[in-house]
Amino acid sequence: MGWSYMQHQNKQRSSPGLVNSWLRGPLRSNSSLFKLHALRRINLSYNNFSFSIIPSEFDQLSRLTYLNLSFSMFYGRIPSELSFLNHLVSLSLSSFLNYDETSLLHLGKVDFANLIQNMTNLRHLRLHQVNISSSIPKSLANLSSLTSLILGGCSLHGKFPDKVFQKLPNSIGNLNSLSRLSLYGCNFVGPLPSSFWNLSQLTHLDLSCTHFTGLVLPSTLGNLAKLTVLLLDSSQFSGALPSSIGNLTRLEILFLNNNSFSGQIQNSLGNLTKLETISISSNNFNGQIPASLGNLNDLKILDLADNNLDGVIPSSLFTVPSLNVLLLASNQFTGPLIIQNISSSQLEILDLGENKLDGRIPRWLGSSLQILNLQGNNFNESIPHELFTYGSMHNKMRVVDLSHNQFQGRVPQSLINCSKLQILNLGHNQINLSFNNFNGSLPSEYFRNWGYMSKAPDGNELNMTYFSKYKEVPNQSYAYKYSVSMMNKGSEMELWKALTLFKSIDLSNNRFDGEIQVA
Repeated sequence: MGWSYMQHQNKQRSSPGLVNSWLRGPLRSNSSLFKLHALRRINLSYNNFSFSIIPSEFDQLSRLTYLNLSFSMFYGRIPSELSFLNHLVSLSLSSFLNYDETSLLHLGKVDFANLIQNMTNLRHLRLHQVNISSSIPKSLANLSSLTSLILGGCSLHGKFPDKVFQKLPNSIGNLNSLSRLSLYGCNFVGPLPSSFWNLSQLTHLDLSCTHFTGLVLPSTLGNLAKLTVLLLDSSQFSGALPSSIGNLTRLEILFLNNNSFSGQIQNSLGNLTKLETISISSNNFNGQIPASLGNLNDLKILDLADNNLDGVIPSSLFTVPSLNVLLLASNQFTGPLIIQNISSSQLEILDLGENKLDGRIPRWLGSSLQILNLQGNNFNESIPHELFTYGSMHNKMRVVDLSHNQFQGRVPQSLINCSKLQILNLGHNQINLSFNNFNGSLPSEYFRNWGYMSKAPDGNELNMTYFSKYKEVPNQSYAYKYSVSMMNKGSEMELWKALTLFKSIDLSNNRFDGEIQVA
């Protein structure tokens, strides 16, 4: 493995780093690595140690201040001997999940307590997806220098220690320096202590998929003014958003989806000009969309779907220069869809399905659109042919769902331009023109140019995923998934997972005339 080279380097700098170096094979207890007693830093993250155990011989490197073995395919129990490395400032042992979604690494309750008790100099502790399956020791409050704590996916449970977030006497110390806190997927019970919101140095907070009780965002949320990432999704929050959320002027990522928030969306969100992602879908928000959201020039993803929002959709949303994804489905929006000055839009996904919108579809929705879902509204008149004319054969459209509206007239011939089209639903189904009053003929050119419909894409190309730029939050990505309904012998079935394999065409119950095309 080339430890002789590392030994030479050790004499020079005492800081070998072999991160992501394609190392393979087990790390054995007799490795010459453990003879390099002067080492202060070791980074072996993102390698492949073939499911071998972490050698207990690391305790021989007593001068270590930095140890990173994260995501390197170690397996089994983390040795208790690591707790003897009491000079460590940074310890990272985060793990991948096994094929059956169990943790590769586990840490016993006593070992976890000893590790925390002995390593009083720790500033960074990262144990993401290490199976600990215990409560958090109260001694965690003694790590006064801690700035980064990542315990997501660790199967922790019990009541979170109050003293961790209380202001403690100077002789004991506190966590006022904490800048990153991830408790994703933990099983803590009970309320969050009120002093939690006094951690004013936090830049990254992840409480998603937790089970704390009585969760309401207090006005003291505004104390966390340095936050850039706030992840509170799927965690049983309720109540209204405090206006003090407008104090988080550094915020870039906001996930509040899958909770029970209610009331109106705060107009002060429009003050957070660095926001790139807002996901507050699947809540009970009501009222109108604040027009101030149109001022967020860096916004890329806006997901307000599945709430009780109403009124007219602000036209200013369609002029946000960076917006890629706009999801407003399953609300109560009304009136015509008014869109102006969209020529510079980067919009790729537009989902306004299941609302009460009416009138005519705008003739122009930008040059970048790939997924258009307007199903379940009251749009009427004919489908404008201009919608599919941009770019001739280079049109980017992949999904068009205009079903369950009140369209009439002919199918626009400009659909021939959509050479990348995979799903077209003008009635009920994939390539679905059924149960409408469309008439006329279907030119054979349609079927020649719609070649993408006969392909089974690798993965599911319709799952357009926008990954968080924060790579240390592996649970956070953003995907848009699409289902289709198919009519088979009079029975309707919805398909979610078969889009990569299922190929069908349904033109039933219409008034088309002429020959059946064989193209």
